[in-house]
Amino acid sequence: MPVGVLEVIVWTCVGLFVGVVLLGFAALVGWWHPRDEETGKWLKRSVVFPLVGGVVGFATLEFGSGRDTPPPPEPTPTVSPSSTPSPFLPTGSPTPTPRPTPTETPKPPDPGPLAEACTVSVPQSLTSWADEQLGEPPAFTCAGRQPYPTCLDPLRQRSRPEISSAAARECGDALAAFRREYVAPVYGAKATYQVNLDTAEAALRLRTSDEAVERYDYVTAEISRMNGREWDGFVAIDRQSREDMRACQDERRCLDE
Repeated sequence: MPVGVLEVIVWTCVGLFVGVVLLGFAALVGWWHPRDEETGKWLKRSVVFPLVGGVVGFATLEFGSGRDTPPPPEPTPTVSPSSTPSPFLPTGSPTPTPRPTPTETPKPPDPGPLAEACTVSVPQSLTSWADEQLGEPPAFTCAGRQPYPTCLDPLRQRSRPEISSAAARECGDALAAFRREYVAPVYGAKATYQVNLDTAEAALRLRTSDEAVERYDYVTAEISRMNGREWDGFVAIDRQSREDMRACQDERRCLDE
């Protein structure tokens, strides 16, 4: 089709469309009243209203406030100067240098009455001779002044079913430790000391000098002590601790029945 003819057709269509639109607006505002009422309604509903809606929508899209106004920039996080580590300062809290706590040198315990009771006094004039010829004299009162195992009394206040075998065995071990530390060593010391006493008594029996008389009197006094009241008290402790230990080790479970 020739270009001229096409342009005539296009402009004719445009003119007709503009004319229809103008008629529709004229009918809308009341300037023109078509004879056919249905024709006026068609112009308003099919031509004017869709055209106005399209123009308003296009204008809103192109010239609305959201198109020309750029979006606000995103806030950048700010860092507090106090929390920003300096490249010239070490990070972290400084560790205080520990200072040594002065400690007192423990003092050796003072010998009390118990330590004095566990030693046998020797006359000063006989100390060197007795130490060389007789040896260390056994102390029988030491075991009687030591704390006896306290596990027996609570157990003996119960009936046999109330005492566990583990508790009885533990108490028996405590009694065995008591005997091992304070009873058994005395027998070994007494056996050696008794032999030395008998030997010295035989050598000093003639008492040829005052010195020999003093030594002989000391030896005979020690022989008597080896079988005197101190020895009897020690033997009683030995017997009692042995019976208590056996009661805890057998089916009696520490009871003395």
